[in-house]
Amino acid sequence: IAPSLFAIPWFLTVFSSQARFSTSIRILDHVFLFGIEAIFKVILYTLESSEKEILALRSLTDISDYMKTSLPEKINLTFEYHVPEIFANSRDLKGALRELEIE
Repeated sequence: IAPSLFAIPWFLTVFSSQARFSTSIRILDHVFLFGIEAIFKVILYTLESSEKEILALRSLTDISDYMKTSLPEKINLTFEYHVPEIFANSRDLKGALRELEIE
């Protein structure tokens, strides 16, 4: 499934179009602290924690619906309870993001 189907609204609105206002503000705080990498970390952590549910879905329609409806609520819960885990992740996204900029 193409990320553009679910992730573009997250990037364009810093989650405010789909997450609770309080969650969006907290994510924006982290963007100011850590840079754009914060958005990627939230998305990757949420997708990784939803991996089993996503893989259990049978059709592209089910996956798309899950990404547009259930996943935003999971972002709220993820960010509410797992902030230290999201940002303690040792994954270096800056190098990967720089490579994508070049492309």
